[in-house]
Amino acid sequence: MKPERMDEIRLQARERIAEIVNGVAFEAWDDLNSEEVRAAVIEVASELFEVALTKSPRYPMPLAADCAYVVMHMNGVGRGKKLIRRFLNETYGSSSVILPKSRSTKTRWIEEPWARQAVLSLSPSEEAYEEMISEW
Repeated sequence: MKPERMDEIRLQARERIAEIVNGVAFEAWDDLNSEEVRAAVIEVASELFEVALTKSPRYPMPLAADCAYVVMHMNGVGRGKKLIRRFLNETYGSSSVILPKSRSTKTRWIEEPWARQAVLSLSPSEEAYEEMISEW
């Protein structure tokens, strides 16, 4: 893929992540109650997206939603999956499944060793990561 297209995808994904985080902030106000917190979640989710973009089998915009969910969950937003799906449906008229299992491997991309390492390097709570994985 051309570098210009990759830059465009990265920008669109960052915008989508920001829309998701800010869009669900009203309902998750206790956890996303300040501009600084939301900006930090957006930044970390965008960094996770950068790592996952070339390694995950997901298309970019659903991957952006996955990354927003992972970072919000790792930071205590427990209802993130429902809130994101509802926000995407209300905003775009459709929603994607957050972190679906791969048909071929029967696992989620977030369970891959590279993804675990990426998540824990950005948000080093192994307990929160294990809790998120165990929810499925």
